[in-house]
Amino acid sequence: MFAVMRIEKRLVVIGGRNITNSVNTHKEISIKRRVSNESLIAFMGSNQRVLSKLPPEMTADFISDTYLRLQIDSIDGYLNDLSSKNSYPIEAPLEEYLRPYQPVVHLGPLTDRNVFKQDIIAQTLEIQACLRSDFSIQTGAWSMVNLCAGLYSLEMYEEAASMGLWTVNLFRTFAKTNPAMYSSYLVHGLRHLSWSYIKINDNDKAKVAIEEAISISHRLQSPFANPEIKFQLGGASTQFARVLYLEGDCAASLQAVEEGVRAYEEVVIKHYLPNTSTDYHPLWTTNTWAQALERFSVKAICDYSMALDQLSFSLQGMGQLEDAVQADMKALDILRYSGIYLSSDVAANMAALLYRLSHQQFHTVISLDQALLFAQHSINIYQDLCKEDKQKHILYLCEALYEKANTLGKLERYDEALAVWKETSDLAKDIIDDQVLRADALNQLSWSYRKLERHDEAATIRTESVMVYQTALNSTSDKTAHGYFNLGVDLRLAGRYSEAIEALQTSITKYRALAFNDPDRYTKNIAMTLNQLTHAFIYSNQHEEAFHDGHESLKPSRNYDRQRFNCRVGIHCVERANYSVICARGLAKKSPEECNMSFIQAILSQAIVLC
Repeated sequence: MFAVMRIEKRLVVIGGRNITNSVNTHKEISIKRRVSNESLIAFMGSNQRVLSKLPPEMTADFISDTYLRLQIDSIDGYLNDLSSKNSYPIEAPLEEYLRPYQPVVHLGPLTDRNVFKQDIIAQTLEIQACLRSDFSIQTGAWSMVNLCAGLYSLEMYEEAASMGLWTVNLFRTFAKTNPAMYSSYLVHGLRHLSWSYIKINDNDKAKVAIEEAISISHRLQSPFANPEIKFQLGGASTQFARVLYLEGDCAASLQAVEEGVRAYEEVVIKHYLPNTSTDYHPLWTTNTWAQALERFSVKAICDYSMALDQLSFSLQGMGQLEDAVQADMKALDILRYSGIYLSSDVAANMAALLYRLSHQQFHTVISLDQALLFAQHSINIYQDLCKEDKQKHILYLCEALYEKANTLGKLERYDEALAVWKETSDLAKDIIDDQVLRADALNQLSWSYRKLERHDEAATIRTESVMVYQTALNSTSDKTAHGYFNLGVDLRLAGRYSEAIEALQTSITKYRALAFNDPDRYTKNIAMTLNQLTHAFIYSNQHEEAFHDGHESLKPSRNYDRQRFNCRVGIHCVERANYSVICARGLAKKSPEECNMSFIQAILSQAIVLC
């Protein structure tokens, strides 16, 4: 791609006229190219009547997304044409590249998602105009970085990866002519590309991209390098750790993220704080952190916090829960006390850290009361964020509510837990793409009703939960089978025996289908369900059926006991055989001629037992 470059003399003259005027002209074009709603639907027809005749699912959002994807395709086409030529216009570095490197910070939708999308569409039109014109391709490359970040913020990850790859190739080509000037932008582009690949579940490509970024970033390091260049290494190492963590290699992930954290702490923190470990310092104040981080840009502060968060995940993967909690507590304090403006993105990062600290996985380290406090703070932030962009944050709000309700249940505050589960299930109705979350919330709500001995209400809610599971999950999931089992128990406790029998029989059918592929896992569930069915038959005075199912429920239990007995006998035999080999080996050393045959027989006996 872009294998051949030619510096064209005529463009040096263009660059010499006034680069600033050129950039300002592009900004004016950007404003003038703001796309109206009418323009967004122009490709589907010439007036509003066309839109009114479309099916209900053809919303304005769908149309604007489609229009944006068409513009991305157009940019892709222009770049393909450009890469096939022997040369393309390039000039002396633009003003942006002559300044000390600063990462492009794209904050994403601040208040109105539609307005933000309009800005991204305007950027695509501006880039196309640049590609069609005789302007330097460097201008387009700078805009492409912003475009990739914007597409990522809109959760258009395929498109972000496509444009990100072009951006990387552009800066890779520029870096061949001037490595010192363009390499840092190449690292930045590679990191963005890696993020997009992770979101489309292509971890292999994400790993390749971030490994290249780390390699380049190491070459850029020097004692006199711009702090942002040093922070780049921290960000790239953290991203590499994230990919390794997703691959399940927690040890390598921990090693990588520790390098990432050091890249931040060695730049500034060590000059202010005596201890640069991940230990939490609860007495630090706002002024302490603000002073410690005064040389950090807003992006570097956020990246430093994210590095500590990834450190927490990697430590947890290695079973070091206390250290994992300390790392996240430190990450949280960095955002809370650094003095930076709490934009939506920063607030979302804080809420995510609070949610993680509230999670039940840390209840052995954090007290339940403290976990409840963390969950409530997370909920408060997500509720504010939902007022700005409900579509983006509602799932996270539901998850935070889920943890709050779970913690209230552990504290045996069932009435409060009940109210939170109900709020969670009501909110989850709006999350069309994740109805399983709603079913889970309804399931937990039903448990709360059961603990309060409100069995009719428990059965009603459980029925709704089972119906959602039935439609949202495939036949290989056991959640539906578990749901019918618990529904049968709720109905029996409510005295609705005929309905309980029907639910339990459905549960048995589903468990038997699951046991066909995994008998060891589900045989016990079948026995438990048959046992509950026996109770339901007894309460409904159907004694013959109760006797039949009760007798059948004993079979898997006896089989399970028999397997446990055989397992114990087998272990005992192996131990005896190993002991025989040890004794025979000792005798063979003392009397080789007399005892070698006994040693061989002991080994054969051991082999037979192991087989």
